Amino acid sequence: MSDCSSDIRARRRLVDVGNVAVFAHVEPTKEQALKPLEEAAEAFGAWQLYDRRMRMDEATGIRSPQASELRDDLLDECADVVQASMNLASALGIVDFTERMRMCRVRNEKRGRM
Repeated sequence: MSDCSSDIRARRRLVDVGNVAVFAHVEPTKEQALKPLEEAAEAFGAWQLYDRRMRMDEATGIRSPQASELRDDLLDECADVVQASMNLASALGIVDFTERMRMCRVRNEKRGRM
């Protein structure tokens, strides 16, 4: 990463996801549309387990190895949400989501979230 990229990251929090390869056969069906919701529910369930473990570790003052495993599980579920969302976008004919993410950022900045 260049110094310029480091400077930009220091000023604004970013998470790079890189290019997301989509599944070979996607269709704009109800099942495809439900998949991000399903994956988001799994991400929330993984967060609940992680949060519970972190609270227990905080109460005991000991960081358990299970906390790292649960964090990894949660991050895997987050990746699944991105995958399912990009599969749906692909099913709708999208090949470059960059402008949509820029517009999303602008909306969130206007709402004071960033």
